[in-house]
Amino acid sequence: MKGGVGKNGTITPAGFRGVSIYDDHSFGLIETAKYQIDDTKELQFGANLRYNHTNNDNYNFVDANKGNFSQGNFTDADEYEDFQTSLFVQFGHQLNDTWRYVVSAGYDRVDTITAIRKRSATSDGKLDYEVDLWDWNAQTIFFADWDNANTTHFNIGKKNNLPTLKTRYGTPWGARIPNPNLDTESIYNTEIGHKFDNGSTMLGATAFYNILKNSIITVNGLKGCDNPDKKNGCSMLDNANGGYSYGLELSAEQRLFNDRVNIGANYTYTQKHTSADSNNGIALNKIQDYPNHIANAFISYSPVKQVDLVLSGTYRSAQWTYDEMTGYENQNDDVFLMDLKANFRPYKSLELSVGATNLLDENYQYNGGYYMAGRRFFVTAEYKY
Repeated sequence: MKGGVGKNGTITPAGFRGVSIYDDHSFGLIETAKYQIDDTKELQFGANLRYNHTNNDNYNFVDANKGNFSQGNFTDADEYEDFQTSLFVQFGHQLNDTWRYVVSAGYDRVDTITAIRKRSATSDGKLDYEVDLWDWNAQTIFFADWDNANTTHFNIGKKNNLPTLKTRYGTPWGARIPNPNLDTESIYNTEIGHKFDNGSTMLGATAFYNILKNSIITVNGLKGCDNPDKKNGCSMLDNANGGYSYGLELSAEQRLFNDRVNIGANYTYTQKHTSADSNNGIALNKIQDYPNHIANAFISYSPVKQVDLVLSGTYRSAQWTYDEMTGYENQNDDVFLMDLKANFRPYKSLELSVGATNLLDENYQYNGGYYMAGRRFFVTAEYKY
């Protein structure tokens, strides 16, 4: 980074002036099993295990004052890694031709293996960041199958959002203080919805209301970061006492030409209120770093059974952010993204994919004004057994 973003888009000498080289990788395992107790009862259980590691080495420029921004001497490094565990068990029961229910419970845990900040040739860095977290979740869903095409559901449950390495230890632009003790965000969810699906046409609508506990918000006006703003100091992610959110989800899907063409779309409206103001003067009904409106659409074409081509698009409405460098509250522009993917299944258990993301706007800005990763090309292979 050559500096910070000042007022009116100017570049300032604030912040880390150098080169950061990142080495990030993750891998995991998902296993599920199912046991049919009898014709009306079914038991499922499973585990989701994931390992995450991130490391960044920081270097000074050779001579920034003379315009030489080549990589210079090593300054320090940050390294974080954790192991995430999710276990679940689920029981389903068909009561009669109309009514059925599903009850599930789970255990989520994150173990921090390494959390080292600013390790250098002369210092081991800050080593007391390693904090472990766990929480439980549960939900009950009742279904009413009125006929072969119409189903109504009602759901009540508790869901978790465990903090990640990014939310606990991330320091974007050097203006945020790490918070290893960031607690788990919990959502007590109730929703009701209806779906029509006759095999070729699907229509759905769901309304939801959530009670929030330990909502993760941004707190400003603090001290202790590497690059404090002159007006507003430093920020930190912290937990609010509570709040609530509500919204609506709509979806539609249509299959054509003997299922060779599939067209679908969905829309989500979300509104959120928290008990603590996360943005120094921004009204509580403005969601920070999250859009009020999200719309997705796709069209897929399968010339043969083993191959399908998928073109998908996403619209996200403008969202509010807080600019630590200027002290201003900003509303980012809305964005429209489009991706293209081709899938090939030579065998029933094997799927090969190739595609590209972000075809229309390579350098869109969204979260906090950061440039996104740009256009990405990928090749993947998935084997199911």
